[in-house]
Amino acid sequence: MANFNTSNRGFLYGDGFFETMRIDNNDIPLWSLHIERAKRAGDFLEFTWPDTSTVESLKAEILQNQPDGSDIVRLDFFREGGGTYIPNSSEVGMVYSYRSLPDKPSAFVVDLNQIEPAIASLQPISIGFYKELTKSSNALSTFKTTSALLLVKAGLYLKNQPGIDDIILFNDKGLICEALSSNILIKKAGKWYGVSAEHGPVQGVYQGYITKTLGVEFTSITLEDVVQADKIILTNAATGITAAQLIG
Repeated sequence: MANFNTSNRGFLYGDGFFETMRIDNNDIPLWSLHIERAKRAGDFLEFTWPDTSTVESLKAEILQNQPDGSDIVRLDFFREGGGTYIPNSSEVGMVYSYRSLPDKPSAFVVDLNQIEPAIASLQPISIGFYKELTKSSNALSTFKTTSALLLVKAGLYLKNQPGIDDIILFNDKGLICEALSSNILIKKAGKWYGVSAEHGPVQGVYQGYITKTLGVEFTSITLEDVVQADKIILTNAATGITAAQLIG
C-alpha cells in the first residue's frame, strides 16, 4: 500500500466546501450566484475570503482550461495551513476539476420564461426513499461541505437498487430533506412547494434561481406529501431540472 503525506485540511478534516457549476457556451451562467453561496459558507466557517479580482480571474482561468467534452466544473474551497481541530489559519485555498454531464433526461434552462415548458417536456426518472441514515437539520447542513459520508452511504444504497435512478433523503425529524445531489420540489393542487432551510437541505443555486418564476412556497414536506404530489422535480445547478416519479 502506498503511503503519502498531505496537509490539506479539506482532506484531513473535511474543512472545506465546494461548488459544482455548469459550463455553457464558454461561460458559467450562474457564476455570481455560486460565488454568493460560497462566500456565505466561507463566512460561516470563518475563512478569510479572497478579493473580487481574485475570484473573477479564477473564473477566466476555469474557462480557459476547460478540456474538450467537459460541461461541469467543481470548485473546492479549503482552509490553508495546519492545525488539528483548531486550525492555525483562516486563509482559503482553491482547486478545481472537470467532468462530463451525466447521461439522464434533464434541462438546463437559463431563460426563466422557458422553465415551465421545459418541465412539461421532460420524461421522468424513477426515485425511491433512503431511510438508513438521516441528515441533520442545522445551519451547517445547508452548505455543500466536503464532509459527505452520509451522501456516499446513500449513493452506495442507490447503486444497489435496480430500476431506481435517484433517492430522497429524510432529515433527523423524519421530514423530507433533499435528493442525493439535488433539491426536491413538488406540485400539489397547482402550487409548487420546496423544503425550507430549517429542515436541512443544501440551499441550491438553481432552485433559488427558478423559485420566483414557479412561485415556490418553502415549508416542511412529509413522505405523504411526496406520495400525493401531482408532479415532482429535482433541481441541480449542473444538470438543471429533472422530472421524477416514485417507484414502488
